[in-house]
Amino acid sequence: MKVLITPRGFANYGLDQVERMKSKGLDVHYNATGKAYTHEEFKALAKDADAIIVGVDKMDREMMEGCPNLKVVCKFGVGTDNIDLDYAKERNIHVGRCVGSNSRSVAEHVLSMMFMEAKNLYTSVRDVKHHGWNKPTGREIYGKKLGIIGFGMIGKYLAEYAYGCGMEVYAYDAFAIAEETARQYHAQISTLEDILTDCDYISLHVPLLESTRNMISTEEFKKMKKDACLLNAARGGIVDEEA
Repeated sequence: MKVLITPRGFANYGLDQVERMKSKGLDVHYNATGKAYTHEEFKALAKDADAIIVGVDKMDREMMEGCPNLKVVCKFGVGTDNIDLDYAKERNIHVGRCVGSNSRSVAEHVLSMMFMEAKNLYTSVRDVKHHGWNKPTGREIYGKKLGIIGFGMIGKYLAEYAYGCGMEVYAYDAFAIAEETARQYHAQISTLEDILTDCDYISLHVPLLESTRNMISTEEFKKMKKDACLLNAARGGIVDEEA
């Protein structure tokens, strides 16, 4: 049984699992190139695979039709928008995902982006590297309002971190948020409308579905404060880039 592993991170963090699979008699091929596979490279490697651990590589119908042995796909992450789920179901290919595996990392990443914006870190580092010393005035995130759209585990961890920094945290989700859960993570349950109009920082943590594609567009930007900061550590298609 051949297992193909495409994410580059496996070569750094998952080799113990590779050895474990090999000890069970599996033929394992993992990406040790340090680069993402091209689509053509991916298809060539996957054509005789029985199982694939996939990152962001595109697994559409055409690609999976070229994998007659394929039985299992596991997403090395959470979002499955790069996988044709309808075709996988049609072919009886099981699709799994690693729920919660990187939730804290993403929440930390969002917090770091908030600090980067508030303290002008990107432009300051860039200017200093070019021998500039402009010292632009930033702002504190203490006391600012953070709106979290999508209150899964990433949103919950972000709420914890932001509360620890002295922020007011507001949460919205398409599914009802229990009062007890909101209290546990120091968040106040809010509406999408109120988050858009009142918050200084707005962070997106929803999956990319047809119902969420371009959910932040012209009308939503008009409602935001002029100095609001929008953070998108989810999928790019959630924000209308033209808007």
